[in-house]
Amino acid sequence: MSKNVPQQNLMELLEKFQFSAKEAEVYITLLEMGPAQAHDIAKRTSIHGTTLYVILEALLANGFVSKYKNASSRYYFNALDPKKFV
Repeated sequence: MSKNVPQQNLMELLEKFQFSAKEAEVYITLLEMGPAQAHDIAKRTSIHGTTLYVILEALLANGFVSKYKNASSRYYFNALDPKKFV
């Protein structure tokens, strides 16, 4: 698992914070991918459109994901290190 957290510990952490199955899928995908645009996340997860943006906004609001705009004005999402939440 990315960010040097064993997968079992990560799943326990996500359960502790009451992630839905789709939130966990998006968060883990971002850990694996690194910074990514929403359409790239959608391709990897098969979660699209409004549903994906609702999930990303929830993860942002709860401090699990960050969002930034690069020089070409494209937004990227990045999972924060799960070790911060232990």
